[in-house]
Amino acid sequence: MKYLISCFFLLFSSFVSVNAQTLSNIDFFAEGKKVIITYDLTDCQPREYYDVTLDFVEQSTLKVIVPKTISGDIKNITCGSKRIVWDIGADVSTLSGRFYPELEVKKADKTTVTDIDRDRRNDVKKTVTDIEGNRYKVVKIGNQVWMAMNLKTAKYNDGTTIPNITDNTQWSNNTTGAWSYYENNAANNAKYGKLYNWHAVSPTTNGNKNICPTGWHVPTDAEWTVLTDYLGGASVAGGKMKEVGTTNWKSPNTDAANTSLFTGLPGGFRYDYGNCYDIGSVGYWWSSSENNTNNAWYRYLNYYDGNAYSYYFNKKNGFSVRCLRD
Repeated sequence: MKYLISCFFLLFSSFVSVNAQTLSNIDFFAEGKKVIITYDLTDCQPREYYDVTLDFVEQSTLKVIVPKTISGDIKNITCGSKRIVWDIGADVSTLSGRFYPELEVKKADKTTVTDIDRDRRNDVKKTVTDIEGNRYKVVKIGNQVWMAMNLKTAKYNDGTTIPNITDNTQWSNNTTGAWSYYENNAANNAKYGKLYNWHAVSPTTNGNKNICPTGWHVPTDAEWTVLTDYLGGASVAGGKMKEVGTTNWKSPNTDAANTSLFTGLPGGFRYDYGNCYDIGSVGYWWSSSENNTNNAWYRYLNYYDGNAYSYYFNKKNGFSVRCLRD
């Protein structure tokens, strides 16, 4: 039996801190077929007790495992150094992948651990479907819910077709909504989605249409900042947003951890004069925020560091799109 989870753990745990309590110094290690997780619970209130829940989210599939055979400091605990033991062998026969442990602390009340776990599973398992039937994984990061995949639709959500422009000269001269595949190669769509100019993503230039599914929208620059701030700031957020490894990212893919499960991919971009660049090296995503008449704000992630960069570029460029739930 393989328990590869112990080999692929990253030294990071996501957690939700409720009230003033804080989970810190989270660590874990394998002992045979068991995983030992240690943590410190601090900032507790007098005469209050707390419950901690534990689950694991797989990076590429967003599959959630809620451990059943666990023991240790889980229920009715107070501040101090704590220890949880998960007996993997008693729960599953085989397990492989890159799983991320998540811990959550809440004041002990009538809400059961089962209820909390069910809510957390539902948050991760939800998907959203666009007007063409493309389905996207979604992920909750802080108080935001993001697509965990790049947009692929060739239609606005009212069914109106978005033009596909393949010719470089036409792309360069165009000032209305359009999309293309990277280097006009449809094979890139499955992994990286489509590249859209800014005119397609902004309601002010696309006839007040929405490129995202109903109930979703292209994030503003401020909403991108909410995401990166939640992940610790722009200087470290990129690593937490990038897919791990060098299967899709150019080596060394520095600081890639994907602890947010955003799973950012290097889809490259189409320049305003039509040529395509940077697939495998950089991922670019539009915001809906205008900088000036010619430029709009976007975010990008590089293969060589863990930053999440914010800048503006010509609206005619083709970038990837991630949608944010309203």
